[in-house]
Amino acid sequence: QLLLTLAGHGAPVQSAQFSPDGTRIATAGFDTTVRVWDAASGQELYAISDFLTPGTLVAFSPDGKILATDGEEVPRDSGR
Repeated sequence: QLLLTLAGHGAPVQSAQFSPDGTRIATAGFDTTVRVWDAASGQELYAISDFLTPGTLVAFSPDGKILATDGEEVPRDSGR
């Protein structure tokens, strides 16, 4: 049974991870964005999109306060 659809990535999602408390879902997509969603409503809470390479993995710290990804950030002065 489908419970929730997370709509927002412009390309396939490579990784999804629930926060330790189950209230958020983080996704990393081939559209070079990492997005964090409310797990109950599916509403996007925020997105990080300044990556040069697609993030393929996301992971929350055990306390849920830190989110890690393997995407390479684009330097702010790069003109992109």
